[in-house]
Amino acid sequence: MGTGVKYHEKFHSLGFRGNSEYVMYVPSKSLWERRMPEYFKWRREEILGKIAKKSPKQLRFEEFDAPDQGSVHYARRNAKGQAIGGGFNDKLID
Repeated sequence: MGTGVKYHEKFHSLGFRGNSEYVMYVPSKSLWERRMPEYFKWRREEILGKIAKKSPKQLRFEEFDAPDQGSVHYARRNAKGQAIGGGFNDKLID
């Protein structure tokens, strides 16, 4: 059964998929840099480090390098936390 992890920061959110509570699929470094919004583009290691720090010790990241191998969802939020200009149904990488 698949699971997901949402990462929230200021007015931006990312949603990642996994196949269990211990595996999360993430774009490879090159795919991340090609497809992420500017706000997240050069911050892959920082963001994955923050996710790992707050997750079970058994969590591991599995990378994908082609858009058809995984997905990441992005949402921009207003001060009330409501999604604007996108939502988790809008795939960055699909």
